[in-house]
Amino acid sequence: MKGEILEEHRWLEQLTGRWRVTFDMPADSGEQGADGAWLEETRSLGGAWIVSETTGIMPDDSKATNIMTLGYDPEKKRYVGSFASSMMTYL
Repeated sequence: MKGEILEEHRWLEQLTGRWRVTFDMPADSGEQGADGAWLEETRSLGGAWIVSETTGIMPDDSKATNIMTLGYDPEKKRYVGSFASSMMTYL
């Protein structure tokens, strides 16, 4: 049985695609090495969810990968999701 796709689910479609994520490290952070540019690829999962994979270089020059899911829960009437990262040991 497939859940009904609502307008809130359709809103997520605008987040799909390939994105270049850039940022500036604060001057007083003391961190070196991060170029401030990451790549994110986001796809739809059956129209109900999006799944994003983001990769980039951390300030210590190590590679990091993040996975995020995001969807709309009609019972809770809110967007819900999860986030996992190669930099963390918890969900």
